Amino acid sequence: TAGIKTVVKRERISFRTFAVPSMTMRACFLILLLHIVAFANAQLLPGRSAWSNLGKEHWLKTEMQLKKTLKKDSLNLVAHYTRAWFFFTPNNPSFNIDSADAETRWTIRYFNSLTPKEKEKNARSPFDSTGLLRLRKYIDSAAFERAKKINTEEAYDFFAQQFSEAEQVTRAIELQHETAFLTALKENTHQSFARFIKRYPQAHRKDEAVARYEKLLFEAKTKDRKLPSYVQFLAEYGQSPYRKEAERHVFELSTASGRTEDFLAFIRQHPANPFSSTARNMLFHIYKEEKEIVADVAQNDSLRSAAALNGNTWWPLRRH
Repeated sequence: TAGIKTVVKRERISFRTFAVPSMTMRACFLILLLHIVAFANAQLLPGRSAWSNLGKEHWLKTEMQLKKTLKKDSLNLVAHYTRAWFFFTPNNPSFNIDSADAETRWTIRYFNSLTPKEKEKNARSPFDSTGLLRLRKYIDSAAFERAKKINTEEAYDFFAQQFSEAEQVTRAIELQHETAFLTALKENTHQSFARFIKRYPQAHRKDEAVARYEKLLFEAKTKDRKLPSYVQFLAEYGQSPYRKEAERHVFELSTASGRTEDFLAFIRQHPANPFSSTARNMLFHIYKEEKEIVADVAQNDSLRSAAALNGNTWWPLRRH
């Protein structure tokens, strides 16, 4: 607010006293007369008195004069310019950045639609096209500071949409993404990061959000650490970066008993599981340790099944 006050004070236009060089009394009188006429004409310009009262901070009187002027001439540039500053003066109880923004936008659009001749005709004190553009920047800056103070996704989104031509838009979008990421992080669920990724696919922290989403999704879907959960996870999220970890759990839980039939069941039911080869090797060693590889191996149905699954021929061996 202090910054806005300084700007308003600096930008206000007032009549100045001009130093008159030494000359004849007649010439001085003529110049003085011209100044008096010019001042009188300026005071008679519609909206000029409202500008004067704005400088004196006569808020109600300024507002009433502007309404009266715009009722007579809705396209009066001086009145619209004054009204924009009226809403952008901090001490004014009616101070409103959005109203100042709307009034400034209208004034700029209307002025730009005029022909060069019409622009020259309408460029009269206190209206100033250069000052109008400066006002535009002041309003953008004030609106951006307001968004930062509120510091929510909605506040930054409103600024980016409403003040789309402001130079701070890119920064506002970055802050919006950061605020959204911190919100997702605070909730810390796969759903919160899924929403972030969907809403802000171009966010600079998208990769981090994806990594957190995948991890939290895997943990949520397999939190009971039971075999059916891991099998279901692989069926639904086969492209997950946690696929291999899920496959390892399926293997370990399926063969935890150490029984031959469980290894065979795992190999048959999960042929694409990369741990199938491990299961085959372990199965071979189980037979070996149990000393079931003997001369009558031909009659051992389990060993023949394992050998067939392994794609190799197993030969009986005798230990010496």
